[in-house]
Amino acid sequence: MSKFILSAFADEAGETLEEQIVALQRNGIRYMEVRAVNGMNICKTPLATVAEYKKQLDAAGIRVATIGSPIGKVTLTDDWDAHLAMFLHTLGVAKILGATGIRMFSLFMPKGEEPAKYRAVVVERMGQLLEIAKAVGVTLYHENEKDIYGDVDSRVIDLMDTFYGEMQFIFDPANYVQCGCKPLEIYPALRDRTAYFHIKDALFSDNSVVPAGAGDGDIPALLTDFAKDHQETMLTIEPHLKVFPGLTDTVSMRQDKDYIYETNAQAFDAAVAALKTILEQEGLCYASGKGCCDRCG
Repeated sequence: MSKFILSAFADEAGETLEEQIVALQRNGIRYMEVRAVNGMNICKTPLATVAEYKKQLDAAGIRVATIGSPIGKVTLTDDWDAHLAMFLHTLGVAKILGATGIRMFSLFMPKGEEPAKYRAVVVERMGQLLEIAKAVGVTLYHENEKDIYGDVDSRVIDLMDTFYGEMQFIFDPANYVQCGCKPLEIYPALRDRTAYFHIKDALFSDNSVVPAGAGDGDIPALLTDFAKDHQETMLTIEPHLKVFPGLTDTVSMRQDKDYIYETNAQAFDAAVAALKTILEQEGLCYASGKGCCDRCG
């Protein structure tokens, strides 16, 4: 049995589905967290088009692990009913693609204000999403994105205490670094209620994103410990090493000579290679979709 299963946000490798499939196959990855295709967020894509994507993915042997949705990535003053409508559409997308999970967020907080003031509305709206998702058998996975209610460990723990068993949780080391949290220090309190990881690393010095293992995200130590008693955990590679369609956080892009990539495909390959290097150096096994790594045969 493998310790980890590799997945990726393949829209960072190319805009078209064909480019994304080629990038996954080139790197021996058979799972994806689908986010955007042909410049359109998958959560806004017509279902008939999604069905065509499903045929292409099936033919290529690619499975959609999770929908990388922007659900919950809205402000408190945005039209919540319109957002719920997109969520309902996203559930249809998930069903067509065979995904059992949807990545989501816990609402952007007003800048300069104490998030605790808005806890009640966050809990109410998360509860609405969870009730709808439960009715159709889809699991929601909360990501610790910057500037949302659940961005730092204390408020992630609050959401865990409130919703664990209904909602699952993603651990993104880079996002924690960019919020001033030290991943290895906060990890023990989050460990046993973490479902899977987004593999992205960052530096405290300037919040810039770097390849896994090159930043302050403590990724080797986190994965080594997690592998002790967890099997078949998804690691979704989220490079953020080069600007790609749909990325709004360009501030964290490094502009030095150390991590400059000529193409998005090159940046994607570098991100995958960085994670595989960590796993191999730590003696950890991983599956890319068919069989396990060379270490296991």
